Amino acid sequence: MMTASRPLRVLCLHGYHQNATVFAKSTTVLREALKDRAEFVYVTAPSYVQGYMPSNDSDPKKNEGRRAWWNFDDTTAMFKYIGADESLEYLAQVFRDQGPFDGIFGFSQGSIAAGLVTLLVAQGQMPPLAPAADIPPLKFAILVGGHPSRAHAHRIYYPSACLDGGRAPPCTTPTLHMWGHRDDVVPAARSAQLARAFANPVVFTHDGAHYVPQDAAAIEAVTRFLDAVVPRARM
Repeated sequence: MMTASRPLRVLCLHGYHQNATVFAKSTTVLREALKDRAEFVYVTAPSYVQGYMPSNDSDPKKNEGRRAWWNFDDTTAMFKYIGADESLEYLAQVFRDQGPFDGIFGFSQGSIAAGLVTLLVAQGQMPPLAPAADIPPLKFAILVGGHPSRAHAHRIYYPSACLDGGRAPPCTTPTLHMWGHRDDVVPAARSAQLARAFANPVVFTHDGAHYVPQDAAAIEAVTRFLDAVVPRARM
């Protein structure tokens, strides 16, 4: 077990229709609670939400607009994520340019992406369909309101315990999974399905809906999880 002698660096992936600025603002309470423990690095997905027309404003923050890690093609039997390969290649570049990262944190579609990235890094296949990026193993992942990728091409990266047709063994990267019992965007059963991709998942549930929980109980759960997987170094 490793100890942390510096702040942990955590790559943060926003949800569908969000961007780095929006996600950072919406997780202010959690970030502030952990400011002595972790540095949160927020990045914006390379694709816009399908049909969204970005602003021509010169302010780059306004030009972030409504982003997506991928859009959807469900017109064939083999469900596709349009733009997923580009996003994975982009994230591999983020790891090279801004890493190393100790962990990854994702919400909603960002949680799906973060879960997939965690599996790919553990399997030495990040990004897929490209030369290995030589990304160091992640020490942990925090996945909020997500589910396994629905893309047919991604099934091989999941264990069969998570997805029928999966081929990989359960991932041993420590994970914390958080979801709400009243989530009508990603049902709890789908989030639980993602947890089965990992060998020893830690689960925190709440009575709310589709959001990142930031109350005292949730912050305690995150802190306790980090203490278990990357304990603070004793001075």
